[in-house]
Amino acid sequence: MLNFGICGIGRDLSDLVADHNSVERLLEEGAINIKSMPDAEIVDIFTTAQSLFKGKVKFDSDVVGEIARVSGGYPYLAQLIGKECVNVLNRQGGVRIDHTVLTEVKADIRDGRAFPTLEQQYQRAIGNSQGRQVLLHFLAEQEDEADLADQERGKVLLKRLREDAADVQIDYVDQLIPRLVDKAFGPVLFRHPERQGTYEFVNPILRLYIRLRNF
Repeated sequence: MLNFGICGIGRDLSDLVADHNSVERLLEEGAINIKSMPDAEIVDIFTTAQSLFKGKVKFDSDVVGEIARVSGGYPYLAQLIGKECVNVLNRQGGVRIDHTVLTEVKADIRDGRAFPTLEQQYQRAIGNSQGRQVLLHFLAEQEDEADLADQERGKVLLKRLREDAADVQIDYVDQLIPRLVDKAFGPVLFRHPERQGTYEFVNPILRLYIRLRNF
């Protein structure tokens, strides 16, 4: 028996293997519910890292807990933040990554200095529009509400965006959204054709990055 794993980001399993026809033929029909990584497993990532560093780098437990919280169960983002903590520690000197180190890393993220690839995606999406930048942050911050239908959970809703935009006197939402779904600029969002006004972030890591970044 041959076991294999597929890693990547997609809206569903078919999307994930779209470029691997031989794999797609082997998949059974149906949905696979892939849950976010539990905090305990993210903590294990840092425990393993400390072991590999052979005591030269140590993460405070509350720092690891904070990284687990902001990474939203995505190990890739947790690893990015952890790596940046090590980079800052190397500049400062010492062996202990405490909240002082994490605070500097979070400041670098907020100012767009930490992760060049994510920052490039962010800048390409917003262009030169401050209004679009504000709307993108509103979308990233949307949380699931109790009265949402199952099909809308994890999605972002245009009707809620319009309410937020009205609060900050942005009246031209329909002129700002198209760039966010345009492949030439990402895309950042995917429009669900069967649910009017319902969108989804193509890359959930980018959504979390936007939450951490200043605007």
